[in-house]
Amino acid sequence: MGILSDVQGSLSEAFDNDLSDVVVSFSIIKSSPSGAYNTTTGTRTVNTTQVNSRGVFNAVPSHKLKDSNVKSTDELLIVIASEISVSIDIDDEITTSDNSKYLVISQNPVLGGGSTPIIYEAIVRKNA
Repeated sequence: MGILSDVQGSLSEAFDNDLSDVVVSFSIIKSSPSGAYNTTTGTRTVNTTQVNSRGVFNAVPSHKLKDSNVKSTDELLIVIASEISVSIDIDDEITTSDNSKYLVISQNPVLGGGSTPIIYEAIVRKNA
């Protein structure tokens, strides 16, 4: 195994054991317009993809609050990259197992010495 696999395996084990009481199941909902523009309705068809995963929600670190787009009520979501088949992107929707809804307003793939992310750090904002 390489270092990347070792780190991701250790994180998965921590999610299963030491962090299991704070790990939250959720779905990433990605929407993308497709097809031709309908001039009558003024819309495009939207394709939606849903990917299930798990992660840890935490307070946003204070140094990230200096970004004018980040609010003190936003949360940091940490996801193990190897456990999802998609990247987490700005404007993705996150729906947790208790049906709380969030919008991704910022994301940062944490790379493992190459181009492969180890984790995604996403700043999410609760939707009403």
